[in-house]
Amino acid sequence: MLLNTCVNSMQNASNVTVEYSVFRTWVSEGHVEEVRLESNAYYFTLKEGSAPLQEYAQEISEAARGQDNFLGQLFAASADVISEGNVTFVTAPLNDEEIVSLMADHGVKYYTKLVTQGDYMMSAVLSYILPTVVMVAGLMLVYRYMFKKMGSGGFGGIGGVGKANAKVYMEKQTGVTFRDVAGQDEAKESL
Repeated sequence: MLLNTCVNSMQNASNVTVEYSVFRTWVSEGHVEEVRLESNAYYFTLKEGSAPLQEYAQEISEAARGQDNFLGQLFAASADVISEGNVTFVTAPLNDEEIVSLMADHGVKYYTKLVTQGDYMMSAVLSYILPTVVMVAGLMLVYRYMFKKMGSGGFGGIGGVGKANAKVYMEKQTGVTFRDVAGQDEAKESL
């Protein structure tokens, strides 16, 4: 899930979110060039040199003027990219039945991406199944390494529990018996 979140964040980092009413106004004024319609969002680009695009690039340039460090240079470079029309805007769709006819009337190219069953399955495998398999395999390797270091040699138990490490030591034959030491209290207590 963390991997999925990171990928989505990276994909949406270059998107600028606007309200639906702003999107509709830009379509009716002829500023929108192309729209990708999805079930949860509309991604669109503006025509190069359009007024809203220039205003947004101006805002970024003004933010860059106050910064003399790396962040300021990044803002300045972003303003140049934005003014060339290389920015994607996104808005949440509403139940607006007239938007398609409005886009057609103003010459906006619009489309939706076809999602096949194969695309859906591949997405599920890459998003959920593959990370789970990698995580389980990694944990198995970590456990195997830990158990080897603990002396159990594998999956024999934590800390060697269940594995007998007892050693039998044979005492030397001294030849001294109890009769030899009978009557001596110290000898009796030691036995």
